[in-house]
Amino acid sequence: MADHVEVDPVALNTASQVVQGVGDKIAAVFRSLNGGVDSQGEPWGDDSIGNQFANGTNGSNGYKTSKPNLLHAVDVMSQSFTDMAAAQSKAANDLIGQEQNNRDSF
Repeated sequence: MADHVEVDPVALNTASQVVQGVGDKIAAVFRSLNGGVDSQGEPWGDDSIGNQFANGTNGSNGYKTSKPNLLHAVDVMSQSFTDMAAAQSKAANDLIGQEQNNRDSF
């Protein structure tokens, strides 16, 4: 175990902004992907190859099943980065507040 822990709250706040930027970029990709995919309709056609692509070989593992899972995963990933950024920012601000309280107590 470490003898001590040191945190730079200013650097932690800066890191939270970078992490939030990652979350924002993922959200933008999600919106673009979702809009682009939806605008295409069902371009794979209705032949056997198109049907296999859309529905999979056994009717449950094709594009139509995978699409909602992928979009959900990207949305969750974006939210995870947003949540992480908020936690980093809160931790930094809590540390700054605690430091100020410690100084004021002297």
